[in-house]
This record gives sequence, structure tokens and C-alpha cells, in this order.
Amino acid sequence: MSYLLDTNIIIGFLKNDLRIVSRLAPMDEMVITIISVGEMLYGAQVSAQKQENNNRDMSFFRTCLILPIDERVALEYAHVRSRLKSMGKPIPENDLWIAATARAYNRTLVTRDAHLLALQHTIDVQEW
Repeated sequence: MSYLLDTNIIIGFLKNDLRIVSRLAPMDEMVITIISVGEMLYGAQVSAQKQENNNRDMSFFRTCLILPIDERVALEYAHVRSRLKSMGKPIPENDLWIAATARAYNRTLVTRDAHLLALQHTIDVQEW
């Protein structure tokens, strides 16, 4: 199965959450989005250990396949956002982009966010 890691899964991995680490350990490749990269770098910028967290994050990113925002992702973003709007269930913008990336690249989104888990009718999503 091909996974896409949500930002909260990345954070759990970097904090050595054993449930996440044990699931990721056998994987050949960790796949994340450029949106998660931005979220992580922002978190480092506003943290008390700015340089330490930035260095840790940059080191982690070098081990990952980082999926970009491209035309396929933009089309999926429009689809997912319009579907959620018609259902009256908006979610945060960054999470929309992450969900759209998962759909565009045919990946299972791994997350702990309740609003993303509720999208099971729209994207392939799993909770870890």
C-alpha cells in the first residue's frame, strides 16, 4: 500500500511515538507533501528551539519523497473542496491540499486529524 503521511504523523514520528515508528520502520520510502514541509518549517520557526527543530526537520525531509503541488493536485483540490462545500463540511486549507495530493497521487492518507478521517467517502484515509 502507498501511504502519504500527514503532518501530525510526521510530528509523531519525530517525537518517537512507537505506534508510528513501528509502522514506518519497514517502509522503503516515506512520502509527504510540500504542504507538510511548510507546516513543519513554520513550527520550527515559532518554537523555542528554532535552530534545533529546523535542523531536525531538514534532515528528515532529505529522507522523504516530497510530492509537489501540480495541475493534478489542483484539480483534485477543486473537486474535494467543492464536494465538501456542498456537504457543508469545510476543513482547513492546508488539509484540503494534503487530501488533494493524496487523491492525485493515488496514496492512502495517514493521519490523526478527525476532520480528515471523516473524508473516507472522498479519499482513502487511515488512522495511525
